[in-house]
Amino acid sequence: MRGVRSLVLILLPLIACTTPRLPAPALPVPLDVVRPLLEQLHDEAALRSSIRGSGKVKLKSPSGSGSAREVIVAERPVRLRLETLNVLGQTQAVLITDGHGFVYFDGKRLERGVLSEGVLRDRVGLDLTAEEAVEVLLAAPAFEIEKIRHAIAVGDERWVDVEERRLRIGPDGELRGFEALDPSGAVRWMVGYDRWRDVVGGRYPSVVKLEFPYTETSAELALNEVELNATLDPRLFDPPTEMRR
Repeated sequence: MRGVRSLVLILLPLIACTTPRLPAPALPVPLDVVRPLLEQLHDEAALRSSIRGSGKVKLKSPSGSGSAREVIVAERPVRLRLETLNVLGQTQAVLITDGHGFVYFDGKRLERGVLSEGVLRDRVGLDLTAEEAVEVLLAAPAFEIEKIRHAIAVGDERWVDVEERRLRIGPDGELRGFEALDPSGAVRWMVGYDRWRDVVGGRYPSVVKLEFPYTETSAELALNEVELNATLDPRLFDPPTEMRR
């Protein structure tokens, strides 16, 4: 299957995280209690405008598993570069979008086209839009504070439904993860963030995990080098005219 095979090459950041289940009891939380937490998250996320990092990605899917060295570059609103390297540090696969068009190199051929919602799904097997991928990589869930729907306490976390996102907030106020919900309330995908730490330009998790319940695919990104809010060369997002292995 093209998407799964390509995913091992271009692995978007992120491994198997278990679907959260409600332990008993799950208690309702007044919205005025969680509002300050959301305001803090919203303000902190707004400070993360770009990320540049490198590390290792692991993948699990019904078709198999694999790992690769990965370089990621992302910038608001929809600039994205995902590059898989071989053992010599050379480009093995790459997906680039500037928010309008995209280029995808799978190690054999170069493909280009107009950016659409299904580009990541069809090329790398991940059911994310490019905008959602930037949202995940920046740990910056898209929501408006005024659209809080409800909140509950689950263990030491606060789970808050706001618009089409369900946020998981730890007792320290840091984001432990969030889920994207479809119109029926079912989870489309979920991301988890483990062990936040100080990095160049701010704070960022040591491990980012992503799971797609529908496709039973999950991945994990462990970045050993991270820089937030760097001034990125626009040429990083320029589609190349050719690729050489």
